[in-house]
Amino acid sequence: MKKRVSKITMKFVFVCMSGAMSAHAATYYVPDDFITIQSAIDWSESGDTVMVRPGTYYERLTIADKAITLQSTDGPEATIIDGDGLGTVLSILWQPATAVVDGFTITNGNGGQGGGVYVIQADPTIRNSIITGNRASAGGGVYAYWGACYLSLENVTISDNIATYDGGGIYGNISCVPVWNSDIVNNRAGGNGGGIAGVGYCGGVWAYSTVISGNIAGGYGGGLFTGYGSSACAPVVRAQTSLVVGNSAQAGGGVYSGYNGRAFILDSTVADNVADIGGGFYATEDTLAYEVTNTILWGNSSAPILPSGLRYAAVSYSDIEGGVPVAFEGNGNISADPLFADPTNGNYELSAGSPAIDSGTAVSSADIQGTPRPQGNGYDMGAYEFKGCQAVPSIEITAFGPTYIWPPNKKTVDITVLGRIILPENCTLLSSSFSLVDEYGVYSTADVLSVDANGDFSLVTTVKASRNGSDMDGRVYTLTLLAEDEAGTAQSAPLASLVPHDQR
Repeated sequence: MKKRVSKITMKFVFVCMSGAMSAHAATYYVPDDFITIQSAIDWSESGDTVMVRPGTYYERLTIADKAITLQSTDGPEATIIDGDGLGTVLSILWQPATAVVDGFTITNGNGGQGGGVYVIQADPTIRNSIITGNRASAGGGVYAYWGACYLSLENVTISDNIATYDGGGIYGNISCVPVWNSDIVNNRAGGNGGGIAGVGYCGGVWAYSTVISGNIAGGYGGGLFTGYGSSACAPVVRAQTSLVVGNSAQAGGGVYSGYNGRAFILDSTVADNVADIGGGFYATEDTLAYEVTNTILWGNSSAPILPSGLRYAAVSYSDIEGGVPVAFEGNGNISADPLFADPTNGNYELSAGSPAIDSGTAVSSADIQGTPRPQGNGYDMGAYEFKGCQAVPSIEITAFGPTYIWPPNKKTVDITVLGRIILPENCTLLSSSFSLVDEYGVYSTADVLSVDANGDFSLVTTVKASRNGSDMDGRVYTLTLLAEDEAGTAQSAPLASLVPHDQR
């Protein structure tokens, strides 16, 4: 570890060496250059980078009035910031707005507002991080307040945090919090918004390609909650290309929109959520606005509550269990089992034959896994685009013969082939056939190849045991099998039988 010197001395040395330190971004290492992360933050200036080596750091950090990058060298599993239960672990305050925090586990915080992270009047980015095991009155994991537009969360896991009141995972008030490619799981709120709460004046949380699962609210909105707002600037929650599953609350197990709240659920799957009323989705009569588009609401404990007499209410191209409300009939909505692949084990992709396939509308250019949309003849409802058949079938030959035909007595000979056509996952067989030709072009036949439900086939066809006397190589018959799946990808298997010129 390098020897620490006074801040005055260090600054004098750096200025002498570089002329004007403020004009050049610097990189500092913890614990190489500074024993603590906070001391490195305090020393740094906007544009600088603080790199943190692996270890557990028992600190409560504050980044104020500067746009620096705070980054671990080895990722969140190896680099832990532990608040030791003494307060908020990471506070990011005031402008300038572009601080970046990358690659940490933020844990064991205990704050009034924001146990793990507290942001006010700043627009930082937190990415590739884990925010877990924190407690607060509001915003157990993350609390964004008063002009935090935008606090961006990218590729983060926010899990097992607790809020006494609202926002077990994330709380946004007078703020904007976009969440990208993240997991909001197993958080708890004694009040509302087990996973996410966008509340109050201009409070907003947007989840894109995010899993919101296993969260619990003692009040409303197990997965997402919005309400307590102002019509002048209503709070909002948004789930787009996201999975909202296995959450629970008294009302709105998946999503709840209350007084002057706005909820937008697009390209998402809302399933297996639990509540006494509005298992998947609950909008109150005093909700300001909501929209459900290209979404599946299925397998929840109780029917969704989708009132129509609001300032704005829209439900279109969605699969609604329990029937489509009369006000939204004729908008491309259906009510049919979406045929999830394996919901018991958390797989909410669509199976072949799902009525949600090709029944949706264009909202996003890719699904929750990054698969481009559409894959088939149309867009699919829900968070997942059905990939269909992406691979070529294979033809497995288990027996073929004879490959050598003797004597050349001009009699007919049976050619027999046994085998199986193996289809990749999500593929169905469109057609199967065979052709038989000889090298002289005088013999040719073709027909359908019969295949059973397991893909097995047994084919017997005939050839003539003859050859051209002047052909010293003999006569070659080529039997070709062809299998094509519904995506139009085909595989062939050529097989050869020889009538030799002689027995040599």
